[in-house]
Amino acid sequence: MSQPRRRAARGPSNIGVEIDSDRTRVIQPRRPGSEEIRRALEIPHLGGAIDSSALRNALRGFSGRDAVVAPPSDELELRPVRLPRLEGDELREAARWEAASALGVDGADLVAEPIVVSGQPGEDGRMEMLVIAGRASRITSLLEPLFEAGLRPIAVEPGFMAAARVFTRRSRRDAERDEVRLVIEVGMEGSWLVVMRGDAVVFAKSVKIGASDIHREISRDLGISESEAVSTRIDAVEERLDGLVLEAVRDCVRRSTRPIVEEASMALRYATVSARLGRARSVHVSGPAGRSPGLAEALDAAFPGVPLEIDHVLDAHLDADPTISGCGGASSWVRAYGLAIRPSVAREIAA
Repeated sequence: MSQPRRRAARGPSNIGVEIDSDRTRVIQPRRPGSEEIRRALEIPHLGGAIDSSALRNALRGFSGRDAVVAPPSDELELRPVRLPRLEGDELREAARWEAASALGVDGADLVAEPIVVSGQPGEDGRMEMLVIAGRASRITSLLEPLFEAGLRPIAVEPGFMAAARVFTRRSRRDAERDEVRLVIEVGMEGSWLVVMRGDAVVFAKSVKIGASDIHREISRDLGISESEAVSTRIDAVEERLDGLVLEAVRDCVRRSTRPIVEEASMALRYATVSARLGRARSVHVSGPAGRSPGLAEALDAAFPGVPLEIDHVLDAHLDADPTISGCGGASSWVRAYGLAIRPSVAREIAA
């Protein structure tokens, strides 16, 4: 049987939809894979849920309706597993029941997506995988307002994978397919560490440390309220602080994020020693608290010789949009943008 050849995706770019606990971010590049932004919007949740009417009205100006969606982080579970070498629906079915057993839940209400992280099976014939699982009923309820607003969700994936994609989108070139990168995403309540080889995930782990821990540390250290601590950290990020206050914020960030740095060090050790992937090319930091002063210095000290890279070109394009610059800036929109540039499933044509 002849092999199918793939036709490049055409038409408008996907729409990235990141559903957070209290808001939904929606973004669309001007063209598929473009760093230029057609439109971005942020919709606060009313009563803890997406307002489909508000979303429908806000979608004017977007092109097309295909959406790639990330549910809130606590809706998905990640588990490392070892499974036989299977493919397609057979592999997904095995992953679903393996995840159900690991989580102690009913497999009938579970959806699971396996990611193969080992190149070759072990002596037992099994492959190392990461299984991403979520409750089907819960995910369906999250998608309903999007359908009501006129969107067509074509894929659901964890936000941390979307964030990692942003920094590896140029790694599809042959010369860079084996390059190892560490992506650290510092969120509000927790963080994710993702080791990538080219554009493939080889390791992922969550760390229960986020911006809220930084704010509590600043509040205690400076004797201010947590709301004032939030403003103080943001002032430090935007270079509106100096002197002793700035140095105190840096110390608070270094102390509170020490578990992130330690786990990141172990993640790279796994990549270089256990998985034998070689030395990391770079470290990337994203997320709402990724640019807190003091974190970059701590990472530099932990990984001497491995540069901490920032995508200034993408940041400039994102921050050029007034919605993005006014709603947390480029670092807070990395997940949503990563969803929007997820490669579409190409149509297959018989050769």
